[in-house]
Amino acid sequence: MAQDFNFKGFFPYTEFLKDNGLTKAPFDVNRLIETQRRNFQTLAEAQQIAFRSFQSIATRQAEIFSQILKEQNCLTSEILKDGTSEDAIARNAELIKKSYETTIAGMSEIGEIVRNSNAETSGVLNRRLKASIKEIKSAIDSAQDDDDKRAA
Repeated sequence: MAQDFNFKGFFPYTEFLKDNGLTKAPFDVNRLIETQRRNFQTLAEAQQIAFRSFQSIATRQAEIFSQILKEQNCLTSEILKDGTSEDAIARNAELIKKSYETTIAGMSEIGEIVRNSNAETSGVLNRRLKASIKEIKSAIDSAQDDDDKRAA
């Protein structure tokens, strides 16, 4: 979950709106400001998810690279052992095959991390977008209802 970055103080000067006559706008300004605060908070949460994903990917790539180097070192030692040239070629083919399989498995795993991160980030942003639209519509409807009551 995202840290609370105290976005409540992000728009502390709503008095300037009154001075400029914007309080007669066809929407509830304070509700829209609160909606924007929530939007910023959600963006911060999405950034944290993306950063954690980036860290996971970088860590996993380093682990995979280290694993491949260890495997290649072991297999290279086997290739250099005494034996016929046919044995060396067979061991070299095994080295290439094992490296390829490890690389493909690693790429698949990293792709899964990226997919999960994208899904999580998209989910957070989509939920906020839907809520934001409802909040904006509600703020406009509320202001229109207030205008209708004043007119009556």
